[in-house]
Amino acid sequence: MVSMTSLLCALIPSIQVCARNAVFAATGIAVSDLAASKQIYSEGLGMQQSGSVISTPQFDEIVMRIPGEDTGAAVVLMKWKSPKQTTNLPVKMVFYD
Repeated sequence: MVSMTSLLCALIPSIQVCARNAVFAATGIAVSDLAASKQIYSEGLGMQQSGSVISTPQFDEIVMRIPGEDTGAAVVLMKWKSPKQTTNLPVKMVFYD
């Protein structure tokens, strides 16, 4: 099986992750309602909040993870403070066991 890092390095030799053993850690999703989105990922997918709400000048975010060790990448729910389009954005997430 080819790692994502190996694939990226083959396609884009200048990419910075080629110099180290990088792993895919998270994907960010812009949401319009942070609390409602957290509820969907918690109750619907069984994910748990990892840490506290992170607040920056641009956005607030919550990191959601599947409970346990080595359960894969996190989902970062991001609520922008300035108006941003958060509907009809193409996102694909695949869950498997």
